[in-house]
Amino acid sequence: MAGNNDFMHLPLPLLFQGKPKLHGGGAVSTQTKRNTNNRIAHGGYVKRRSAELSRFWKERRAERSENALPEIETGIPILLEIDSSADIDFLRGLGFEIVCEIEEGFIIVATEDVDLSVLNEKADAFVANVTKRCNSPAKIYALCEDDDRLKRILSKELYAKWATISPDAIYIIDIGVSCCGNIKLPKRPNRKDDETDEHYSVREQRWTDKFNTAYMVWDEIKMKREETIESFVSDYDGEIMQLADGISEMTDLPDSFSARLRISGKCLLDLVLNFAYIFEVSEAEIIAMGDAPENKDDFIETVQIEAPTQSAPIVCVMDSGIQEKHKYLAPAIISDESVSLLPNNLNTSDEVAGGGHGTRVTGAVLYPRTIPSDGIYHLPCWIRNMRILDENNCLPEDVYPPKTIAIAVQKYNVESSPPTRIFNHSIGSR
Repeated sequence: MAGNNDFMHLPLPLLFQGKPKLHGGGAVSTQTKRNTNNRIAHGGYVKRRSAELSRFWKERRAERSENALPEIETGIPILLEIDSSADIDFLRGLGFEIVCEIEEGFIIVATEDVDLSVLNEKADAFVANVTKRCNSPAKIYALCEDDDRLKRILSKELYAKWATISPDAIYIIDIGVSCCGNIKLPKRPNRKDDETDEHYSVREQRWTDKFNTAYMVWDEIKMKREETIESFVSDYDGEIMQLADGISEMTDLPDSFSARLRISGKCLLDLVLNFAYIFEVSEAEIIAMGDAPENKDDFIETVQIEAPTQSAPIVCVMDSGIQEKHKYLAPAIISDESVSLLPNNLNTSDEVAGGGHGTRVTGAVLYPRTIPSDGIYHLPCWIRNMRILDENNCLPEDVYPPKTIAIAVQKYNVESSPPTRIFNHSIGSR
């Protein structure tokens, strides 16, 4: 009954959770120094490439208009190679919104200004060496081709088949969309040692007002981008199956949201090519744990299994459900808190013939070394059961992984007492 480990882990893309990393503070790189010392050549490169990209996007927009494709209110995306040691906040001063830092030195930005006028003005000032603070264009090493952007936002599997996407075929697609805009949140004030309650309260209220103002701006950006996606997908007769916001902290805001879409190939191509704020695109993976091995519970044992102590930790198992009445598991299961996220099936039991993956994972959690055959065994933790796999050990397409995790954390950590701090979802894909 102990959990089997013969499954594949979900591959993780080379993308980072949270706000783009602001580096800076180190020595100026050799390439940046070289660019600064060759102002005319580098400034000319930046202006030439910006003109080429501007022309490229104007032509693409004109072609969409000629073909009467659905309107999509968005800026233009650009993949940049920059000084990897620089504080990437300098890009905002060049007229860009930071969409996603992909890997060391490469970053996707967006701008509503198709002419890239701010970048060109800064490049002119850089060439003329107007002031000591006009050197930010030196930190831009390359303005890359749009196909380079596609290579980095599409999953490896989807990029390999990109040229053969059928316009009329239906695809289940997962996307990540940036929604942080250029909002800079105020830092919460730290209380000084000799500060009175009244004085600190005034400063904290001032911070709260500024934070709430920034939140309203962020919320408008997020809502507008969600509505744009919804309208665009609807125009192609597609469907948004799920939407999930990113993780929010007390003094921070989610920098993105994700969505699962059921759309045609024509919609997929148009969306990826022309929606500026997408940073991650993949086909929904087939998540199937395969057939369960046969249970071997026919050995002779005289073990006495005791429930966990009241203060023992609580583990949430997100899987195929659990055989909650199983003699080795029952004392640890908090049955009245079990839930199923399967559409049209609220049964929280493990319905896989012979016992599914959830039952075995629970066994591995409760019996990490071996199943004792005699003596007294005190179970090490409590179990909360969240069923997300069906009777075939598969995750249905309309059960969206990011949403399930958000629901689990909200229900079992935020709303429950005592809260669960350990969540197990040992679920693999093909």
